[in-house]
Order: sequence, then structure tokens, then C-alpha cells
Amino acid sequence: MIIILAGIYTLRAGRAEMQAAWGSHPHRQRLLLVGIGAVAGFGSGLTGVGGPVLSVPLMVLSGFSPLTAIGVSQVIQIVGAASGTLGNLRYGSIDFGAAGLIIVFEIGGVFLGAHIAHIVDTHILKKFVGILCIIVGAVFLFRTIA
Repeated sequence: MIIILAGIYTLRAGRAEMQAAWGSHPHRQRLLLVGIGAVAGFGSGLTGVGGPVLSVPLMVLSGFSPLTAIGVSQVIQIVGAASGTLGNLRYGSIDFGAAGLIIVFEIGGVFLGAHIAHIVDTHILKKFVGILCIIVGAVFLFRTIA
């Protein structure tokens, strides 16, 4: 539900510039980011969805720009993937063939997506993130209910 709300909030904000929460209070903003990280990490571990699925909407709801939230989520994804891989190596198994194939295309997709995100107008990117959050949130909600 938080993902849907983040999408609606992003679309309703329109063309107005969003201010990150507590931007003038760096200590409070760091605490907010620690909280977002904790919630995203816990939610990711509990549900299996990637940390960025939760951290991007939470950061957008907190007033960070979509481009900042997306950039931060890429770093979060690296750390989450590494810890998840170590956990699966210890307690489970990994299909390295499938992982290798996906990695090749994911890296290409990340480079292409980052390039597009930096050349597209910020307002269009904000709308895209808002719509994507609503769609992803609706799919998660539907899967949970059905």
C-alpha cells in the first residue's frame, strides 16, 4: 500500500519542486534515511522484494527527488544482492548459469536506464516513477489478496 501511496503522492505533487524532509537539519535527515533503510531492509527480507521497491517510494514520500531516490536505490541494491547471495550460498543454492545470464542483461539495462534517466525531463521522470509505483503496488496488493 505504501508503494501505491508514494505513486499517488508523486503524481499529485505535479510540477512543484519537492524538498527533502529536514533538508536544513542534516542530523534529522540522516535519522530519517536510517529509518527508511531499516524499513526497506526489513520489508525486503520479510517479503523477498528488492530493497529499492520499498526505498524508492519511501524516499519520494519523504521529498527526495525521484532521480536521487533511484540513484541511492542502485547502491542499496548492490549491498542487498551481495548479502542475499552470501545467505543463499550458506543456506541454499544458486543457479549460477541463470544468474550469469540475468546479470549480463541487468547491467546493460542499468546503463541504459541511467542514461535515459539523466536525459529525460525531471517532470516526465517523476510521472513515470509515480505511475510505476502505482502499478507495482497494485500488482503486489492483488497478489496478496488473491
